[in-house]
Amino acid sequence: MGVLTAQEWRGIWIAAPAATERLLLRRGFDVDAGLRRAVVHVSGLGQYELTLNGSKVGQDLLTPGWTNYNRTAIYDTYDVTASLHEGRNAAGIFLGNGMYHVVRRNRFAKFTGSFGPLRAILHLRLEYGDGRTDLVGTDETWRVHAGPITYSSIYGGEDYDARLEPRGWDTPGFDDGAWARAVPVVRLEDALRGHSAGSEPIRAIETRHPAGVRTFPANTSATVRVPSRNGSAVTEGGAAAVSRPGVAFVGLDGDGAVYRVESGRYVFGSRW
Repeated sequence: MGVLTAQEWRGIWIAAPAATERLLLRRGFDVDAGLRRAVVHVSGLGQYELTLNGSKVGQDLLTPGWTNYNRTAIYDTYDVTASLHEGRNAAGIFLGNGMYHVVRRNRFAKFTGSFGPLRAILHLRLEYGDGRTDLVGTDETWRVHAGPITYSSIYGGEDYDARLEPRGWDTPGFDDGAWARAVPVVRLEDALRGHSAGSEPIRAIETRHPAGVRTFPANTSATVRVPSRNGSAVTEGGAAAVSRPGVAFVGLDGDGAVYRVESGRYVFGSRW
């Protein structure tokens, strides 16, 4: 079950103090012994990925769905009991522009427009066996960082610079003392509505193992992973990528295709 009324939300919409191309948000929190159930309700605009203790929550991609953001924002609900443990935990939210903020710059865009700064809201309910309940929500105690994506567009692709991604930023024990504090979003609030079965989520539905790939059709929704050794250099389609342990570097070729090396794998395709 989702959050039934706006008054039930423990979290508030938060953003960075200044506009950014992309945004990382994090907060550490404690979980007591005897956790029985943990449920999180979360949304991020334009699009978000939620992690708990460094692992992505859920299988959905490009969440939440596209709406008139001035009127409605969709949130997702996940049972995250298995993602938490007794002691210190960490929540991370990675935000990209999606359809929420589209600019043309020097790349193709079918249209342009913006609904405001990247923002996120989260409500985590912790239920214990002895009947106690704790709530964790987005507020000014969260920390924000610009992150590794230097260009993000639903049409123009994504530039990713691994030198800008703090290693372990979404795990417990990370030192976020140098990060800025989040600020509340001051605006007329749009209605938060739970994602329903009436709208199918976007997910990876098939994995293929081709002997080789030279070109893709004009319209292809796919992520391609090519094995690569850490520290090796790879050149594809005029774009060069250099990997090193645990991080990634991205090159972008002329047609907006993104090449990313991540954790020793050569990866084609943008996050957003």
